[in-house]
Amino acid sequence: MPKLSVCMIVRDEAERLPGCLESIQDLHAELIVVDTGSTDETVAIARRYGARVEQFTWIDDFAAARNESLRYASGDWRLWLDADERLDPAAADLLYHLPPRAKRPTIYQVHLRNFRPGGQQVTMSMSHRLISHHRQIRFAGRIHEQVQASLKAAGGVEKPSGLILDHHGYDLEGEAMAAKLRRNRPLLEEMVREEGSTYALFTLGQNYAMTDETEAALDTFRKAAAAGGFQGLSQVPLLNNMAECCWKLEQLDEAERIARQSLELTTEQTGGHFILYRILQARGDRAGQIACLQAVLEVSRKGERGEIGPVAQDVIIASRFVLFSLAGLHLAAENYSAAEEDIRACLALIPDEPEAIAVLWSALAGQKRWGDIVAAATGMPAPLGERLRELQGLAYIKLGEMGQAVAHYEAWYAEHPELADVGRRLAGLYAHAGRAADAEAILTGLAQADH
Repeated sequence: MPKLSVCMIVRDEAERLPGCLESIQDLHAELIVVDTGSTDETVAIARRYGARVEQFTWIDDFAAARNESLRYASGDWRLWLDADERLDPAAADLLYHLPPRAKRPTIYQVHLRNFRPGGQQVTMSMSHRLISHHRQIRFAGRIHEQVQASLKAAGGVEKPSGLILDHHGYDLEGEAMAAKLRRNRPLLEEMVREEGSTYALFTLGQNYAMTDETEAALDTFRKAAAAGGFQGLSQVPLLNNMAECCWKLEQLDEAERIARQSLELTTEQTGGHFILYRILQARGDRAGQIACLQAVLEVSRKGERGEIGPVAQDVIIASRFVLFSLAGLHLAAENYSAAEEDIRACLALIPDEPEAIAVLWSALAGQKRWGDIVAAATGMPAPLGERLRELQGLAYIKLGEMGQAVAHYEAWYAEHPELADVGRRLAGLYAHAGRAADAEAILTGLAQADH
């Protein structure tokens, strides 16, 4: 295996650094850690994992710190990481089979799986993380630093690698995320002043968007588009961000125009299909929503299998969420068999999700498969939610099992006497069974409660 150096810059990363270093232990790589002023146990942890630790005075410039880490690396190849990243286990084998030291300056594309809070979405993006040992390759940019400009100037080559890194830097909520965005904002604004490039404007626009400054985000994205630095498929993430801003601002015609422009560049993406789904949802176009979600599902499933699409930055929406939404749309359209198919696929991924089970039972009710509902209820652990109890009781009634129905509603009403609809249903069942006094007692109690 050619010698590999892993290069990192860190500051106060004691909580996340061990997970990152554990993920690269099997590489047996030279480990270079440049610390920019930690006050916690970061340095001690890095040394415990065998790192060479160097100090660097922070000057509000990620590229400068990153270049400092490269200065100490002796490997044929340099892989740069952050503490909030983890190397995919399958990557180790790819790194073992790297070619010997490259004759020409070379960078490899690496895909980042950027996790978001809640697990519903994963953003896929492309980054140049694996770099040949050529001193001409340097980072540029105060933040979201890049090496492509130096590679181009050196006449180097860019290649795909198949490597995947898991990035948890945006898997934050509340004040933790707000603090990170506040930290990044002045660096991004300074980078725009210094460069004015499409990339600088695009990343600043993303920062505005993540802090819900939608008008500022849209204005910045439009400036990025006017700068013209993105061509071909590189325009897709920019267009999708613009369309989302227009959707949030309820500029639906413009949002749809931009989303369809993105999809004209490639349909092999999730972002464009998903924002178009949101636009059509606002318009009440159910058939259009279904078509968009089916496209989202197809592309996202490929992403979940590790098949990376042609767009440098895209989103993977977990199949279970797409399937749940599709089932709900089919249910609303009274296409009960399609709803059943989608929700069963959803339940194969999340078997005990009550809301998904309720959709399944509703689809079965739509097909008048009352026996299937009773059979499913028999195997369910108690207590069931209100919607499931309602469907179970209705199934007993439809099957003519009145004794079971009465027992079901008696137990439910005893637990929740505040549920007037359950009381009225039980009173009706009593009346049907000739138990007029019992029915009258419930109805009297409900009338008194109303007063």
